[in-house]
Amino acid sequence: MKHKIVFILLSFVVLASSVICYDKLNTDNGQKTNEYLSFTVYDSLGVNQIEGTICKYDLQSKEVSERFKFPISAMYALGVYDEKTNSVYYCNENDNHSFERKHTGGDQLYVHNLTTGSDRKLTDDLVAVNDIIPVDDILFVLVSRPQNSHSVALGKIDLSDGSIQYWDEPYETSSRLLSIDRVQKRLYVAIYDEEEEYASILANSIVPPTYTIYSYDYNLGDKRKILCEENKLIRSVYTTDNLMLYSIGDALTQSCTTHTFTRLIDLNTMDTLLETDDSFPEDGCLSTDKKGAYFLGTLNDFEGIIYYDFETQEYTPVVKSDYGAIANFELISEDK
Repeated sequence: MKHKIVFILLSFVVLASSVICYDKLNTDNGQKTNEYLSFTVYDSLGVNQIEGTICKYDLQSKEVSERFKFPISAMYALGVYDEKTNSVYYCNENDNHSFERKHTGGDQLYVHNLTTGSDRKLTDDLVAVNDIIPVDDILFVLVSRPQNSHSVALGKIDLSDGSIQYWDEPYETSSRLLSIDRVQKRLYVAIYDEEEEYASILANSIVPPTYTIYSYDYNLGDKRKILCEENKLIRSVYTTDNLMLYSIGDALTQSCTTHTFTRLIDLNTMDTLLETDDSFPEDGCLSTDKKGAYFLGTLNDFEGIIYYDFETQEYTPVVKSDYGAIANFELISEDK
């Protein structure tokens, strides 16, 4: 299992002909929201000393504020700031808040309340954490568990009582991608069979397993099949208000990929609104107004979060770290 924390060099050339029927899209959802980007920076302070900083980027004022610093003992730098509760959620090794990896029992989820200064552990039986997304009183996560440490499961933590629920899927079912439609209150994951992928790797094959995008409600029920790609790697899934962008490659590794494409589709009709041969990275999301997408990547000499406008097909640098590298980010939108 690998969590992508490196920058992806993207060099998009999107022709006007690739925009099929974007003008059919209604970009007004009628909601007034508070929007900001939460991003986590990791920076080396010395030998085997990696520090994490969780930041907020205000999309209106364009200002960056540091919210929380912590020594990283986890395998991956991962965290998110929730302004509604003035809390940060992050992962570190079990009962270990030092810079040293002590092998104390896997990486666990923690919440730090910035108002009270209190820190609380939310899990105690995980192997690794791949994604953390807070939504109201729920924390949706992608995690690896001891039952099958090679697969990644979708989970839900009820922050009101601490209870944890996982999807009703076989242990070999895995997903590296999680996207949340906060308007329709749906979760989207790209599922594959971890054993099928492992067999392909053992055979020195670059052919991916079959990937299927499914949607669940916030209770991890009402499972709906969206689409299936046989022997194609679904690299990214971004969703909002029944709109979905997804990218596909034909190989397990990016270096061996010979063909990619990206589609933007209306989930109400399954109509394709935009199509291009280029690929969007795993770390990204659609803007809430549905006019574009944010992603973590490289544009000329800029490394950080970038915005792509569907209509103008232009790329705009949004925010980068003045030190270290951005490990992950989330677009958080809350009703005013």
